[in-house]
Amino acid sequence: ADSAAPTVNVLSALDHMTGEVAWRISGSSSGATYPFAGQFFCGAPLVIDDQLYVVGQQQSELQLVVLRADRGELLWRVALGDVPRLLSADPGRQRLACTPVFDGRYLLCPTGAGGIVAVDPLTRSVAWAHRYGVTVREVAARPRGENTSYLPDAWWNGWREAQVVVDPQRERMFVTSP
Repeated sequence: ADSAAPTVNVLSALDHMTGEVAWRISGSSSGATYPFAGQFFCGAPLVIDDQLYVVGQQQSELQLVVLRADRGELLWRVALGDVPRLLSADPGRQRLACTPVFDGRYLLCPTGAGGIVAVDPLTRSVAWAHRYGVTVREVAARPRGENTSYLPDAWWNGWREAQVVVDPQRERMFVTSP
């Protein structure tokens, strides 16, 4: 069995009454024109009206991906920045849920990679970005080159969700680095 960390995952829509799959999109597909080729969805989507907003990574590029909620079709996407390591080489980030939050003006996108990015949905562009420090937790070497991707390590003693909380009365948002 291949114990390598996954490089893609699946985003599914289920009928809430029956549990049947309404649609499913995945980063594993052949063909250069497939818009989700190599895509890893970095958390659950935010639902606003008939659109889904989800943070994803394709190769080294983090993106905000916007989909039609009824069909899973790509409407638009915007680059949030680049990361130094592919997700397959960073299993800790694979375990970190990065769900966007809407504050009434911006889509606030946690990256799980040391930053948060605000996207203006009207202009479909980045309004601002803020970097914060992160601690890279490396696991001590395991005997015989054992894959440590799914073993307990110090990372599990930290946060598992990069969540943004918005306080509209104070016009503040709060984010804790993992």
